[in-house]
Amino acid sequence: MWIAFTALIILLYLWVILKDKPESSDGLVRKDFVLNDVIRGMDLPIKCFVDISDSVCFNAEGYGDHYSQDGQGCPVMIRNDDGILKVYIWDDINADEPRIISLANARESNRK
Repeated sequence: MWIAFTALIILLYLWVILKDKPESSDGLVRKDFVLNDVIRGMDLPIKCFVDISDSVCFNAEGYGDHYSQDGQGCPVMIRNDDGILKVYIWDDINADEPRIISLANARESNRK
């Protein structure tokens, strides 16, 4: 449950920082930013960037996925899989496969 909540917070944050960002000539959108610890107010910033092409790839300094070289990883990826929004999370860099969270049940049409 906390993973899905975290993924939704990341999606909201990405929408806010990227909503007016133009595409490059190759269709890739990249945005650099710093995440601060706003809950505890501690000064522990993490440098991040997001790449958007056929998926949204969230990258953070010092974090990665199993298959990428250091500094090149994408520990959180958001994709459209056959019309269903899915979030791929490598919460363990040594795991071969990510956790995959389908957001099919988060569709507004499912609201009761």
